[in-house]
Amino acid sequence: MQKPAKVLEKQLINAVENLNVEAVKKLLDEGASINAKVEHYGEESHLFGDLYRDYWHNYRFEDKQKEVQLMKKILDLFFASNQKIEGEFKGKGDNLLCFMIEHNYLLDCGKLLRLEPEINTKNIYENPLMIAVRYRKNKAVELLLKHGADVNLAANAGTPIEYAITYNLEVLPLLLENGGSVDEAFVEACRKGDEGLIKELLGKGAKIDSTNRYNQNALFFQKAYTNKNIFNMLLESGVNINHKDKNGFTPIFHVIYNKDTDYLEIFLEKGADIEAKNNADITPVHYAYNRGFQKEANLLVRFGANVNNQDIDGITPLMQSIIEGKQNAFKALLKAGADISLKDKDGDDVYSLIKSQIDKKSQQAWEELIATTKPVKIKKPTPKSTKVSTPKVAKLKYFPTTKEELLKLVEDSKVKLETIDTSKIKDMSCIFKESKRRSFKGLETWNVENVENMKDMFRGAKFFNHDISAWNTKSLKNMQGIFYECKNFNQPLDKWDVSKVTNMSWAFYSCIEFNQPLDSWDVSNVTNMQATFDACGKFNQPLNSWNVSKVETMRAMFMDARRFNQPLDSWNTSKVKEMGHMFNGAFSFNQNIESWDTSNVEGMSSMFSEAVSFNQPLNNWNVSKVVDMECMFYGGFGGEGGAMSFNQPLDKWDVRNVKDMDRIFSNCRKFSQNIDNWQVRKDCRFSYNFTDLQGEFAGSSLTKLPKWYAQIIEEQKAQKK
Repeated sequence: MQKPAKVLEKQLINAVENLNVEAVKKLLDEGASINAKVEHYGEESHLFGDLYRDYWHNYRFEDKQKEVQLMKKILDLFFASNQKIEGEFKGKGDNLLCFMIEHNYLLDCGKLLRLEPEINTKNIYENPLMIAVRYRKNKAVELLLKHGADVNLAANAGTPIEYAITYNLEVLPLLLENGGSVDEAFVEACRKGDEGLIKELLGKGAKIDSTNRYNQNALFFQKAYTNKNIFNMLLESGVNINHKDKNGFTPIFHVIYNKDTDYLEIFLEKGADIEAKNNADITPVHYAYNRGFQKEANLLVRFGANVNNQDIDGITPLMQSIIEGKQNAFKALLKAGADISLKDKDGDDVYSLIKSQIDKKSQQAWEELIATTKPVKIKKPTPKSTKVSTPKVAKLKYFPTTKEELLKLVEDSKVKLETIDTSKIKDMSCIFKESKRRSFKGLETWNVENVENMKDMFRGAKFFNHDISAWNTKSLKNMQGIFYECKNFNQPLDKWDVSKVTNMSWAFYSCIEFNQPLDSWDVSNVTNMQATFDACGKFNQPLNSWNVSKVETMRAMFMDARRFNQPLDSWNTSKVKEMGHMFNGAFSFNQNIESWDTSNVEGMSSMFSEAVSFNQPLNNWNVSKVVDMECMFYGGFGGEGGAMSFNQPLDKWDVRNVKDMDRIFSNCRKFSQNIDNWQVRKDCRFSYNFTDLQGEFAGSSLTKLPKWYAQIIEEQKAQKK
C-alpha cells in the first residue's frame, strides 16, 4: 500500500537529518519528493537546498569528512531522482541555483538544471542569469542560456543586459547572440557614457529612441549629455529631446536634478520643452523651485518659463515656496511675476497659505514681501552655439610645467587661480595641503585632464568648499587623502571620471559635512579603499553600484561614518584581504552583507566594534583565512557602545586559523548564540582576565562560556599555577 505523501516527506526529512543513505534511497524509490520543506530559523526552506549548503560548508573540515561523504551520497541520489524541482528553489537563504553559480559549482549546477528548476523567476532581487553575469561566471551564463534562461527578464535589481554593461562587458556579445535586446544595451551604454559601445550598438541596429525599463531614453543620463561627442551624435541621429519616462519626466528634469546649469541652457536652445509637464503636472521651473535650485530656476525664467503653472493639486511654485518655508524662492518668484491671486484646489491662495503654513511671528515679513517686491522684466538670453563646449576662462598668464612651479604660483596671493594654465601638470599632490586660503575662486577653470596624482591635494585645507565638479579627471590614478580633513567640503563630484584611480584611501577622511552622491563613479580599478569615508559624519549616499572587484583593503572604510546605512550587498569582495575596523563606530549601519565573498579576508579586527545598530546574518561568511578577530564586536571601554544589537548565529564559521580573539564579543550585549562547535587554536590570543564571563564575552548575554573557551581558561590557569 502506497504511503501518504506527508508521511513519506516526514520520513525522508528524518532520514536526511540522520544521514541514513539506505533509508533515503528506499523512500525515494517509494515516491518521496525531493521537494520536501523544512523549518529553518522560523522560515520554510527546501530540504535539498539545506543539505547541499551543509555539504559544502562541512567539506573543508577534516573532522566532518565522514558526514560529508554521506551527504554526497544522498545528494547524488537526489540528483539522480529525475524528479522535477518545484517552486522557487531555496535553501538556507538564497536561491540554490544562484548559490551554485556564485561559488562556481558548475558541475553541480549542470546536474541541478537537469531537474528543471525555475530559472526565470520573477519578483526576486536578482535572477540566476544576473548572478552569473555579475560574478563573471561566463561558463555558467552559457549553461543557463542553454537551459532556457530569459536574457531579457527583469528582476528587482535590473536585467542581465544592465549587469553586463555595468559589471561584465565581456559577456555582452553572448547575451546579444541569444536574443538580448540591442536597444536595451544601447540605452545602458549611454547611461555608462561608453562612446565606442554606443557607436557599435547603433551599427547593430539599435533604435536611437530606445528606452530602459523606466521608459527613459539616452538623454536622461548625465554621462551621455555631458559628453559632447555622445550628445551631438544623439541629437544628429534624431533622439527625442522631449521624450517622457513612465513618471512623465523629460530629460530636462534630470539635467535640473543634476544641477547641470550649462547643459540646461544647451537643452533649451536645442528645443527642450520648457513647459513640459510630468504626471503630477509639474513643469521644469516648478520642479527647480521645489528643490531649491535657484540658479537653474533663474535660467528657466530667463528663457520664458511660466512661473504660474499649477500642478495636479493647483499648487503654484509660489505656493510651494510658502509650504516649504523657502523665503528666498518666494521673493525670487515675486520678482519673476508670480500671480498672487491664483487658488489651489482647496481654495487657498497665497495669503491663506501664509496664515496656515508660516509661524505667526514671521507672517508679517512674508506679507511685506508681497507688498514691496515688484516684478523685474527679464531679458531672454541671446542664443548661443548649440555645440557642447567648456566655459570660457580668464586670460591665461602663467604656464607652469612642473609641480614645483605650480606650487610657487599657488602660494603667491597676487596670482589669480584662473590665470594659471595647468594643462602640462601631471602631479598636483599636496598643492593646497594645510592651505589657509579662504577663496579658491577660479580653481574650477583649471585643466586637470593630464593630472595623475592628487594625493593630499587639499589635505587640511579647512576653508576649502569650492565647486570643482566640472574637472576632467580622466587621467587621475591616485586620490589618497585628496580631501583629508576638509571639514567644510560638500560639493558634487559625481561627474568625475575615476575609472583609472587605483588608490582611494583616506580620500574623504573627516570630511564631516560631505554628503554627495558618488554612485555613478567607476571604481573598477581601485585596489585600496582604506578609510575612504572614515569620520564622514553626515555621509549617507548609495554605493551599491560600485564595482569593487579589485579592492584588496577596506580597512576602516566606514569607520565613524555615523549616518551611513546604505545597501552594499552587490559588492564583489572576493579580493579583499583586510576588513578590520570597517564599520567601527558606524552607528546607523544595519544592512545585509551575508552575500559577501570573504574567502580571502585575513583581518577582521574591530570590524563591527561600536556598530550599535548592526544585527544581520553573517553565518555564511567564509572566514577560513581570517587570522585576526580582535575586538570584532567589541563595545569599547565602559561598555556603552559595542555591537549592542548583534545576535546572529555564527556556528558555521571556520575559525581554525584565527590567532587573535581578544575581547571578540566583549560588551556585545545581546549576543547569546551557541558557538561550542568552533575549533579554536590553542595558541589563539585572548584577554588575560579569565574570570567567569570576563574578557572575550564580558557584557554579552551568554549564560555560560563556550566549551572550547572554558577549556582554554582551565589550561591557562593550570599553566599559571
